[in-house]
Amino acid sequence: MEGGAPVTLSVTLNSAPVADVNVTVTSIYCPRQYFVPASPSLIFSNVTYDTSQILQLYAIDDNVARGTSNCSLLVTASSEDVYFANVNRTVTITIFDDDSSGIIVNKGTLTALQSSGSQLVQLMINEGTSGQFDISLHNQPLFNAAVVFLTTSSRIIINSTIHFTPATWNVTQSVSVSVPHDGIVESAQWVFVTISLDTNDATYSQLSRDIGLLVIDTDIPQVFQVSPPLTNTTDRGGSAELHVILVLPISSSIDISILISSNNIATASPSFLIFDPSQLGQAQTVTITGVRDSVITGNRTYNVLFVGSGNVNSASVYLTGIDTDYAALNCSKQYLVVNETGKYLQQ
Repeated sequence: MEGGAPVTLSVTLNSAPVADVNVTVTSIYCPRQYFVPASPSLIFSNVTYDTSQILQLYAIDDNVARGTSNCSLLVTASSEDVYFANVNRTVTITIFDDDSSGIIVNKGTLTALQSSGSQLVQLMINEGTSGQFDISLHNQPLFNAAVVFLTTSSRIIINSTIHFTPATWNVTQSVSVSVPHDGIVESAQWVFVTISLDTNDATYSQLSRDIGLLVIDTDIPQVFQVSPPLTNTTDRGGSAELHVILVLPISSSIDISILISSNNIATASPSFLIFDPSQLGQAQTVTITGVRDSVITGNRTYNVLFVGSGNVNSASVYLTGIDTDYAALNCSKQYLVVNETGKYLQQ
């Protein structure tokens, strides 16, 4: 077994030599390049020729999944005894690989829901947040490997490019994942991410790993909605009307505050609304009035924000404050008539 206990090879000579015999083991064929004997050689004399001597042969763990291998080893004698010079024997040893290819997944900053041994396969993430999970390889690939991510939903955004090499296969790398808000109130949903490898390694190219991500919806129900404006405001007091409609049933009264991003452009009246459960489907009107000024500012866009109390949604509407000011010179009289003496005649 690779990385396990050594194989014991017992060696004797079948007759007494006239000179010492040195016995060594060399590999004539072995896909396991790390298969080595624990001791370099054995020495037999004409006294100890029939006493067993032991060679311990190890298959060093190379962290590469190669499968079961057969190694042909050549046991060779060398001696000044001409009968034992270059006598050899072939021994075949089967090595069982203890390495297995695989993709290791750990939870990183996400919440783990279920684990398989030390490899977490079911994770949880809240909508509107981002996080990361960690991956590495179970053993060394023979070639570079690029990680490929395939998701069952576009809700999951993976922002990482991951590569493993024969030198970095066991270095944990983080995969960044985010779930933007979709504005839809819904139950938690499972999204599956399949991890595979683009590589010339025949084993790893056939492997993949599925991760289940439970996406927890954090969208707030749209209890009320605001109708789009039909007009904009002006800096001469021009106004626009916005209609706020209760679209979902409520069990108790809710408050809605109306805020304007720039109070020097417009004001809201009223600045506060109350809806009770009986007003489902009804609308209340908010008037947005432009603030009077005499300054040339150009048209300006501003935001009217409607903030619901408690666990109630917010809404916003963008309006444009139309600037009606312009540059001009004002004179007290438009026409004057004078004669050559400078006497004023008429205007």
